[in-house]
Amino acid sequence: MSNSAAGHAAYATPREKRIVIHNGFDSARLKRVALPSTERGPVMIAMIGRLDKQKDFRTYIDALAILQGKGVAFRAFIVGQGDDHEALKAYTIQRDLRDVHITGFVSEIDTFISGVDIGVLCTDPAHHAEGISNALMEMMAQGKPVVATDDGGTPEIVDDGNNGILIPPCDAEALAGKLDLLIRDERLRKQLGANAAKTIATKFSLDEMATKFLQVYDGVA
Repeated sequence: MSNSAAGHAAYATPREKRIVIHNGFDSARLKRVALPSTERGPVMIAMIGRLDKQKDFRTYIDALAILQGKGVAFRAFIVGQGDDHEALKAYTIQRDLRDVHITGFVSEIDTFISGVDIGVLCTDPAHHAEGISNALMEMMAQGKPVVATDDGGTPEIVDDGNNGILIPPCDAEALAGKLDLLIRDERLRKQLGANAAKTIATKFSLDEMATKFLQVYDGVA
C-alpha cells in the first residue's frame, strides 16, 4: 500500500499487489483560518517545504530572478526550515533578489497560505522522488493555483491546465513563464484555483481516504 502510484513505481512493488490510497486533507482546518487583508499589493508567490536538496528551491529562486529581470512585480516567499537555510539565503543575495523572503518555520501555515496567490513546488528527480505533497494539498485546498514539477506523484494530484500547471524538472525558464502568465491573468488564477479546491474536496478528502481504507479491509476480511 502506498499514498501514490509513484511510490510503488519507485520501489518496484509487484503490480498485482499494488494499492494506492492518497492522503486525505482535513478540511476542518480551514474553519480556523483568519481571512487575509483586503488590501492587496503585488501578487504573492510561495514555495513551502524542507530547505534541503529534496526540494529544488534553486530553480524557484532562478525563476524569480528571471521575473525580476523582466520587471514583473511580485512578492515571493521561501517557507520552511532545514540544513540549506543559510545557503539559500546566500543564493537569493547572489541573485540580487529584492522582494523574496525566507520565513523559516511558520506555525499557522493555513493562515499564511490564505494570503498567497500562487503556490510553487519544485523538485529534482535526481535527488528525490516526490510523493503526494502535503504543501500542494494545503495550497490547493484553499483554492490556490499551483505550478509544480512534473515528477513523482505530483501528476496524480495536479492535472496540467485544469487545476494547476506542470513544468519539466529543473527548468527555471519554464517556471518563470508560467508564473508570469498567472501573475498577469487573474481570471486564470481563479479558474485553476477553483478547480484545485474541488479536486481536494472530492478526491483527497479524509472521507475519501477512509472509504478506500474500509474497502481494502472489507476485501481481505
